[in-house]
Parts: sequence; structure tokens; C-alpha cells
Amino acid sequence: MICYKCGRDTGPGRFCAACGTDVTLYKKIIASSNVLYNEALNAARERDLTGAKELLARCLRLNKNHIDARNLLGLVYYETGEITKAIEEWSISRALMVGDNEAERYLEDVTEGAGADRISQMVRKYNAALGYIAQGSYDLAVLQMKNVLSLNPNFVDGHEVLGLVYASQGDYDKAKQEFKAALRIDRMRPGAHKYAAEVDRRRKESAESGRRKKKESISYRNGNETIIQPLGNYFSTPIAVMLNLIVGVLIGALVVYFLVVPGMRNAINNAASQTVAEANEQLAAQETGMKSLEDEISNLEERIAAYESADAKDEEKLNAYWNLALYYKYMQEEDEDKAMAAFEAIDSDLLSDDAKEIYDELSEEIKETMIADYYSDGTSALSEKKYSEAIENYEAAVEIDEEYQSGKLLYNLAQAYRLNGDTDKAVTTYKRVIELFSGTTLAKYSQNYVDSLSDDADDTDDDTEDDTEDGTAASDDELFDDVAE
Repeated sequence: MICYKCGRDTGPGRFCAACGTDVTLYKKIIASSNVLYNEALNAARERDLTGAKELLARCLRLNKNHIDARNLLGLVYYETGEITKAIEEWSISRALMVGDNEAERYLEDVTEGAGADRISQMVRKYNAALGYIAQGSYDLAVLQMKNVLSLNPNFVDGHEVLGLVYASQGDYDKAKQEFKAALRIDRMRPGAHKYAAEVDRRRKESAESGRRKKKESISYRNGNETIIQPLGNYFSTPIAVMLNLIVGVLIGALVVYFLVVPGMRNAINNAASQTVAEANEQLAAQETGMKSLEDEISNLEERIAAYESADAKDEEKLNAYWNLALYYKYMQEEDEDKAMAAFEAIDSDLLSDDAKEIYDELSEEIKETMIADYYSDGTSALSEKKYSEAIENYEAAVEIDEEYQSGKLLYNLAQAYRLNGDTDKAVTTYKRVIELFSGTTLAKYSQNYVDSLSDDADDTDDDTEDDTEDGTAASDDELFDDVAE
């Protein structure tokens, strides 16, 4: 095990064999992170991807440099279609360990060639599908979402959204199939379990409602045969016809002896009341169904809005990690121009804490390299009396760090201004040297030049030569040799 303090092997004991640091707690933490990684690996093999994500997140909280855990977490995200998060984890892994890292191959697969084109198409079609859902064009949304799933069959969110669209249209069988597909990818997916249970409940209610409406026939057995006879035909048998005639005669007789109109009116009123009651019941049931459907649509719209917001944010994060990966790729290919362009395109605010730490370290290294190059180029140009070129390089270096080389940078810039005939800027820069590096030899020389340049222009050369004799100033060549080594 590598010591966190000295970076060497700790050995088997309680204290580091190299530096003597107590590594007991550190070893326990590393061991715990390894246990969580192994549990996550088992969960992933059993298709419990949700559980694997949680275990890997806990593992990385204990040991953020666990390369295998980061690579596995990226694979889990990729398996569920969360490409942005997968690229984020692999980019961090690659930055932590350059060379002999599987993350490099994963990133190449998704950021180059057909892989990058497939991801681009998937994101575009997925956004289009969400737009159609927001507009209420569910048929078009289904077509686009099917295209998305053809590009990435393991996109769990895509299966869930398509299942919700089917459910909102009452096609519960297809909705159940989509939720089952999501559970085949991630068997512990909480959303898919909840939606599948709700679809089963609605299918059962729909089936019971259909059975109630179909009770319009009777059946009986005759030997080994089952006879199904509609209720409406029962009254057309000969016996039923005779009975109806007899009853009709009796009723006619009663009509003669009793008041017909009041009885008929009561019967009509009762029938009408019953019809109105049944109609009200049906209307209430329809209103309840409509309310449930409206609630489902409202929930779906809220989910769509959340997906759209998350998708826009994910696309920005994807670009940030993409550029970070491109920076490493171009640096390995020794194409510094493309590498710097990729680095400048990174929005560090979108990076995770670990990636931001890597970005800051790279930024400092790049600044150190840039200012050293500017200073070297400026010094070479000044020695060759190419004053404008020297000024350009020195000014670029000053923008990064004006105190670079303990004042030599500012002093050489002042010299370049003076030798180029820009007296005002030379005096201002000499004064800045005096202000920042008071009491140094550079401050003494700068003060001599400020005094000299403040005198009459015709006497400047004579004054400088006199000052050199008494030790208060030096010639241009002497000062340049002393500063620009």
C-alpha cells in the first residue's frame, strides 16, 4: 500500500516503513473502500445497477483515487445510458492515472468516430422526443424515443419515458413492456418498479370494468357442450311468446278496469329516474378517470421539464469533460495548439470537485510554462535588440505574474521600453520595480534610470556615464547582463 504522505510503500506494520507516519486509520479506510468496490462489482454482475452506483459513490468518498471504482462507475452509467456522467468519471480516472488505464479506451470509444456520432444523434433525438411530449404530439414522441432506444437499447430513462407515454394513452400492455425492459437493465430501478405496479393496477381496473359491461349473455351446459345464449333471445322462444300473449291479455284486462295513465306515468318516471342515476354514475366515473389522466399528464409534464433542464445541464457538463479529455489526447499527440484550445474551452464551474482540483493543477502548470516561455523569448529578443518583440513577450508574461523572477521581468520590460524610445512607460515600469522590490539592486538601478530620464534629454547620456563612475548606476550592457542571465 502506498503511503499518503511520502508516496512510498507503507509496509505491513502500523507505521510507514519509509517516513514513520501512523497509517493504521488510513489502511482501514482503504480496506473499507475496497470492500465497497467488491460489493458494487457483485451488484453490477447481478444487474443491480442502482445498488452498484450507491456502493461505488460510497467507495469513492473514502478513496477518490480508486481507479477501478471510477472506471466501473463510468461503465455502470454508460450501461444505463447516462453518457455524460460516464465521460465525467472516465475523464477524472484518466487524469489521475495516465497510461495503462482502461478509461483511455472507453473515452476513445465514446468521443471519437462512430461512437461520438451515435451519442450526438441520441441526444438530438431524445431532446426532440421530449419536445413532442411537451407539445402533446405523443405519436411523434413515440417514434423519436424508439429511434433513441435503437441507438442505445440500455437507456433506462428512455424506456421509462416511453412507458409513461404509452400509459398516458391507455396502452398499458406496451407500457408494461417498457418498464420490464428498464428492469432487465437495472432490476432494482425504483422508478420502473413503481410505474410497473401502477400499470398493473390500472390494467386490473380496466379488465374488471370490461367484465361488468359484457354481462349480456347466459350460458348453460348440455352434456359435454356449453351453450351460450344471449339474454335478448330468451324471450323469443315459443313458450315465452305464449306467456307474453297471456300476460298481455291480463294486462289489457287490468287496463280496462283500472286507471292506466297514472300507472304508466309512474313507470315512466321511475325508469327516467333510474336512467338519470345510471347516467350520473357513468359521468362521475368518467370525471374520475379524466381527473386521474390529467394528474398523470401533469406528472409527465413535470418529469419532462425536469428532463429538459437536466439534459441542458448535462450537455454543458459533457462539453466540459469532453474538452478535458481532448486536452490529454492532444498533449499525448504533442499538438500543443489544439491542447491549449481544448483547455481554454473548459468551463471549470461545471466540473466536480475532483475534476476541478485536477483542472486547477493543470492551470498552474500551464501558467508556469507560458510565463517561462514568454520571459525566455522576450530576453532573447532584447539581447538581439528586437525591442518591440521583447516588449510584446514581456507584457504577456507580466499579465500572468508581474513579480516573476523577483523583479527581473519588470526590470527588463522597463529596459525594453527605454531602448525602444517609450520614456513614459519606461519610467512607470521602473517605479513599479522600486515599489515592489524596494531595497534591492534592481530597485537601485531603476531609481537611477528614473532620475536620469527625468533630466533634460540632451544630458541623459552624460548623466548616466557619470553615475556609473560613482557606483549609482550602470551601463545598459552591464544591467542587462546582470538581470537577463
